[in-house]
Amino acid sequence: MFWSSIRESAFWLHDFRHRRRASKWTREQLEHDHSQRFRKLIQFAARKSPYYEELLATHGLSPDTVTLDQIPPLSKQALIANFDRIVTDPAITTDRVREFLAQEPDPSRLLDSKYYVIRTSGTSGVPAYTVFSVREWIRGCSLQVRYLPGLQWRRRLAFIGAMGDHYAGISLTLTGGRGINRLFNDCRAFNHHLPVDELVEELNRFQPHVLTAYANLHPSIMQQAIRGRLKIQPRLIVSSGEPLRPELRTRLRDTYRTTVVDLYCASETLLVGSGVSDEGLMLHEDDTAIEISNDHWLATNLFNRTVPLIRYRVNDVIEQTEAPASSPTSPFRWIKAIAGRNELPFELVNNDGDLEPISQMIVLYLPIPPVQGLQLVIYDAQHIEFRVVISDQQLPFQRESKLRDVRRAIQEWLVGKRLDKNVRFEVKAVDQLEIDPQNGKAKLIIRRSSEKCRIRAA
Repeated sequence: MFWSSIRESAFWLHDFRHRRRASKWTREQLEHDHSQRFRKLIQFAARKSPYYEELLATHGLSPDTVTLDQIPPLSKQALIANFDRIVTDPAITTDRVREFLAQEPDPSRLLDSKYYVIRTSGTSGVPAYTVFSVREWIRGCSLQVRYLPGLQWRRRLAFIGAMGDHYAGISLTLTGGRGINRLFNDCRAFNHHLPVDELVEELNRFQPHVLTAYANLHPSIMQQAIRGRLKIQPRLIVSSGEPLRPELRTRLRDTYRTTVVDLYCASETLLVGSGVSDEGLMLHEDDTAIEISNDHWLATNLFNRTVPLIRYRVNDVIEQTEAPASSPTSPFRWIKAIAGRNELPFELVNNDGDLEPISQMIVLYLPIPPVQGLQLVIYDAQHIEFRVVISDQQLPFQRESKLRDVRRAIQEWLVGKRLDKNVRFEVKAVDQLEIDPQNGKAKLIIRRSSEKCRIRAA
């Protein structure tokens, strides 16, 4: 354990130095580095990954001469269908990953003591998985140096979000408390399903220096600070998971009187970009080759050889923009706001009769039995409907059993949030979810307008 901590510390220091060097490169130097590393990646994948070996052979391409744009894009569906053939370690299979996730809900635990396993939320259907070795994970995580303040003894970092599974957000947070990092960071995660009063009590006790939460969780937390119930003085606010609206950034900055960072992450590449103003986000292109199209972008992860993702399609709409005049000179491009999931939070009537803000992210991370898709329909602040997609391969009695389990889990969630007395809910099985035409993803929330509706934007 001691020597592994020392080795990991050396990795962190090496990668922090790389971040500083890369920030001073020219664009030409960055692209040259990408070209060299792509060559090494595709040569490795051709030897170790049956998928890429077959793909190159099918298209008559050589790993020694192929260019990045000659590789066909990889969709999420193709990743799911070919995962066992894409991975370069034959010991890693879909069945082993699923078994590991079912048996080990703690996101700080490693598969075979050497691999981080990350799963997507699965809002477009079946969840996808990606795997990082410890060395690869540190490489991806080291990008935090771009927005976190310098080293500090026992800096307290709080993450409010989904817990109990291997999602990127919680895994990134807990990494800060691994090995020698414990000397510098005290990292704690707080379940976003906690009632607000309990969450406030926990945060007051912890007194975080850095507060991270999904964008649509921040309004309800901030409201507690405005009312004087939340008594913390964070030195940095980090917003992730969803696009940060300019008006919310302003309110956060004015309330906490500190810097607010908008963080853009992807499970497949980890930290994609960050920004501290409304002028946009700087892409972290050190280790990721990014190709921007009209309705999606392609990511080539240059630091992950365990699961090579070359020209992986991400269905978020991003638009390149000019770097702000105030930003330091760097080789990295800037983008405007992400047209991904940008749905406003909603309010439900709690057991005291008050309106309680609820993040749309609950649809992603509700603690319910696995389903192929989930969507929330809001009729008013006291009436909601959950639509679920259940596998056609299951028998009718199995489907009904699954629906009962979902109903039970939602009821428990309502009780935990103190919403059970005033909120009526239904669970409905559907063949498919309604799709947002803007981004091609299933809508998280559908709002049914009504004169009785008391839902309003936070």
